[in-house]
Amino acid sequence: MGVTSLGKDHTWEINLAARAAWMSYVGNLTQSEIATRLGVSSARVHRLIQLAKQHGIIRISIEGRPAECMHLEAEVTAKFHLKSCTISPFLSDKKDNQDLTSLAVGQAAGQVLAQHILLPSTKSLAIDPFGTTLTEAVRSIPQISKPALQVWPTYGCISRDFKSVSSPVLSTLEMRTKAEIGLLPVPYAPGSGAEADSFEQLQSVEDLLSKASAANVVVGQIHAADHLDEVTPAEFATHAIAAQAQSRFLGTYLDGLGKPVEQDKLRRISLPLNAVRNTSQRDRRRIFALAAGPYLKAAALSALHSGLITDLVIDEELAQALLS
Repeated sequence: MGVTSLGKDHTWEINLAARAAWMSYVGNLTQSEIATRLGVSSARVHRLIQLAKQHGIIRISIEGRPAECMHLEAEVTAKFHLKSCTISPFLSDKKDNQDLTSLAVGQAAGQVLAQHILLPSTKSLAIDPFGTTLTEAVRSIPQISKPALQVWPTYGCISRDFKSVSSPVLSTLEMRTKAEIGLLPVPYAPGSGAEADSFEQLQSVEDLLSKASAANVVVGQIHAADHLDEVTPAEFATHAIAAQAQSRFLGTYLDGLGKPVEQDKLRRISLPLNAVRNTSQRDRRRIFALAAGPYLKAAALSALHSGLITDLVIDEELAQALLS
């Protein structure tokens, strides 16, 4: 959903945010000076600057990473037989720094993903529709015009009670790239096995998941098995732990050895991992996994043991935990 479809008031606010951004970062004016010139309050100028950052009008790019991170990247790449590993530096020793860690990993992932989206060979992309770190990643992708790119979600995009759930990952990616965005308008976690069967047999659902499994680039966020999001019902966490699941990756629960946990109570509509593993695209496909925070060590190891991941983007603390 592009900016122009958000309404005239929102478009005007974006225009004002762009003007405030230029005054601040190019004209070197203070927020008070900008407020005077625009005829608004300083508080509104602050909000306009934040809006400019959110919509990619203001972009802060840091080239390079500390030497310690680069050494860790080489070790993690070798240990887990990856094509690449990107590690964001440690930013805070506060106990409540998870948001900051997600932001840092997202910033690092955005730069990496942008490079692969720009490749002529990248014609399609499958991506998790939800995830805090993943949302930060797509927000940090620069404006890229690639309308021929096809984007498919890796699992159902609505809740079990059929309430509409907005995916910031998909909407932001559309805004950044002008890509063709597909939606999977079925519950990720149906109410019963019979309901799951009925959805999976729909031709439209089968076609979309087939397209997602054949994508050139696949991007997912590694979650702990008990993680809940907009489309995961609470009882799924209980069932997942009972079934000895350690992680959720690309919509599938995995045990400590990286094998899918199959249980009727965990029936879900998501990208079939066997299709991803066995496709003819396997040698050329890149499968990116994002994870933020050392508490995800067990989940990250579980996902890595699946053998699916080719590229990893994590933070410095989690990298050290994986190597310990």
